[in-house]
Amino acid sequence: MSAKSLEVKLCTSCGSTEILENYPAEGLAICVDCGRDVACVPLNVITDDMEEDLLWKNHVCPHCHKTDGSDELLDDKGVVVLKCNACGKLDGYRLLPATCLTDEWINDEDFDHKAVARARNEGHLIFSAPTSAKLAKAIKKTDKDPLTLCMRRFEQVLEEKTEELTRLGVDAETIQVADCKASYFIARNGPFTDKQLVNLLSGALVLAQDKLLSANKLAKRVSERKISELFSADRATTRKWKKC
Repeated sequence: MSAKSLEVKLCTSCGSTEILENYPAEGLAICVDCGRDVACVPLNVITDDMEEDLLWKNHVCPHCHKTDGSDELLDDKGVVVLKCNACGKLDGYRLLPATCLTDEWINDEDFDHKAVARARNEGHLIFSAPTSAKLAKAIKKTDKDPLTLCMRRFEQVLEEKTEELTRLGVDAETIQVADCKASYFIARNGPFTDKQLVNLLSGALVLAQDKLLSANKLAKRVSERKISELFSADRATTRKWKKC
């Protein structure tokens, strides 16, 4: 791991950081333990007193925005890498000790510059109270971001409707395709109201069925009328969001 670039190289399968560089060809690398591929994961810096809340209680995958939980692929020397249960992508964090200096007048300049330089060379960062407060404020602001909240609400709506959709005859691949298309649309055009999210999901499901049918990946479709009724939306509204 590089202290300056804040990234870690590890096996995407077993999480080992023991890697063989330039094998099987120049510029490539494999895991020494299992021989699988290696990935370079950027690390988001947070203080270790934020770990429980941000990584476990309220963790949202930054790639797919789902809250289905993550497996801990690596936890070593203040570095945590999580693997999302939903999309399988990696999310890395560098945990820094929370400072015990809490007086408002303390700032980064109060640290000895030689100590700072030595700490950076050793891969450790000195984090003052004001900097820690700024970081906490920035993370808290992200948690209140309207688009982030909209994505979370959409996933809740989808989770609430998945069992009913399955009983209706909508298969898992259709739901997955609809989820991806709707999530992409929300990320580019959101946020939306709860009613709009429901209508968007209804339209995305109809569109997903059309795509899978045209690719010969779906044997039987559920009618547009039944999907609209499940979401308490009229067919005209469903068709409108299908075109989005």
